[in-house]
Amino acid sequence: MKFTILICTLVVIVGTSFSCKEDISGTHIDINLQLWVRNANGKNLLDSITPNHFVQSQIRIYYIEDGQKVEVYDPKMGYPRNFFWYKHDYNGEELMSVFADPGRSSKDETTIMLIQWRENEVDTVQTLITKKANNSKSCDKITYNGTVLFDATNEAADIEWDGIYIRRLLEIKKYE
Repeated sequence: MKFTILICTLVVIVGTSFSCKEDISGTHIDINLQLWVRNANGKNLLDSITPNHFVQSQIRIYYIEDGQKVEVYDPKMGYPRNFFWYKHDYNGEELMSVFADPGRSSKDETTIMLIQWRENEVDTVQTLITKKANNSKSCDKITYNGTVLFDATNEAADIEWDGIYIRRLLEIKKYE
């Protein structure tokens, strides 16, 4: 009996030491930007109580692919136009989360996205998409209308805002 218990214990120990370990690395796509859009008076243009605010259903996102402007729309996705608005839990501000063009190359590349706020109001966003192991991608530099607003080599991806941290928060000032 002691011999049987000893054998069973050894089988369990040996079996667990050779068991497959779960691969938790996976692919990580980290390409979203958080936009806080304000007017000249500091009022949030994503908030419907602000005069002349932006209307979510009128906003269009375009990627520049091979020199062509291509509208982003996939009805099968949770966010068909690759953006969504949300009210931040901490301070109640309306923010817009938008997903940058992930690119098509297996190497680091700069992608271009256009945000059409209204018919004749378009902003250009250039993003450096860095390719990493396991087909992972990260947005490491953001240039908004020609001005660098984020560079991961100089600052953390999480930006402090009113005592909290938000990943790649960009303050966009729109002057009418």
